[in-house]
Amino acid sequence: MRFYRWASSSEGNSGIRELHIKGWADDFELSWRLQEAQPFGEGEWIQEAPAEWDEEGPLTDMPFNPNFHLVSPRLRALLEELGLGAEIQFLPVRVAIGEARVFRVEEFDLIVVIREDVKAAMEGAGITGCWFQELEVV
Repeated sequence: MRFYRWASSSEGNSGIRELHIKGWADDFELSWRLQEAQPFGEGEWIQEAPAEWDEEGPLTDMPFNPNFHLVSPRLRALLEELGLGAEIQFLPVRVAIGEARVFRVEEFDLIVVIREDVKAAMEGAGITGCWFQELEVV
């Protein structure tokens, strides 16, 4: 049986710089807690933590961060499918896309994503020939 160290790659990958969550004195304490793999107790993680995305590369299923593992819903589903859900504590994190109002996501490079204000402006201007489908933000 072989084993492998599992970490996010910095090559050709986006990075997550910081997490912010209400109730923590500072982001350093939160980062240390995640790095040391100290589980969070009931009520300690009470909301989604916004994460700052550095936009240097595509947003992948495992953005680069040397201190903790951040996984996409797709990777989480795979890990749970493998029966690892009980062994891993999944905490809700929302990746901030910065101020981008139009962008593409690597896994779906044929899809162009626009922010709600751009859609409203198009509709308000009477632009025709467009189709919009609301995306679930996870």
